[in-house]
Amino acid sequence: MDFDGIKVRVCSIDDLITMKQQAGRHKDLADIEQLTKIKKNMKKTDQVNESQADWPVTFEQVEDVQLRDMLKATPAQRLVMAEQLAKFIRLAHKAKHVV
Repeated sequence: MDFDGIKVRVCSIDDLITMKQQAGRHKDLADIEQLTKIKKNMKKTDQVNESQADWPVTFEQVEDVQLRDMLKATPAQRLVMAEQLAKFIRLAHKAKHVV
């Protein structure tokens, strides 16, 4: 995957589920349930017309959902999101200079 000119390696949902199963922690088991739902929705997305889907299908729809979620967030939650984004950008910037 390319992120602003930086190549970022990501694993597939199946690989992520396998890694979380191997870790076996309580929080990983909860994540597996959510990842399984996402995987099922992805399969449904391949089978239905975008206008018929009950979940975000296109990149723009996902952005809209994320924006609505952010607007619902409390100021403290927004601060945490901003800090996480800043950390990701710093790490991506460092990785860009390492490669």
